[in-house]
Amino acid sequence: MQRTLFGVPALLLIAAAPALAQDGAAIYRVSCAGCHNSMSNAPYKGRSVSALTSGVIAGKGIMKPRGGNPSLKDEEIRAAVVHLLSR
Repeated sequence: MQRTLFGVPALLLIAAAPALAQDGAAIYRVSCAGCHNSMSNAPYKGRSVSALTSGVIAGKGIMKPRGGNPSLKDEEIRAAVVHLLSR
């Protein structure tokens, strides 16, 4: 018997989840490190993942919305922020 969720096979739901969204280090390396790699994460310590993610999505200062990469999804930005804070 195959397990389903809302009539969709569970395996399909798992396979559809974007793998890249789970790899914050790779997202950071490709989309953020060009400008932020030489910076420490000290200015971001104590700020919430939500606040930083919102700041990247909206843009701040000279940083364009979504870090200048309009194809980044919210969950990918969040994964990159989590990686930044973990360094």
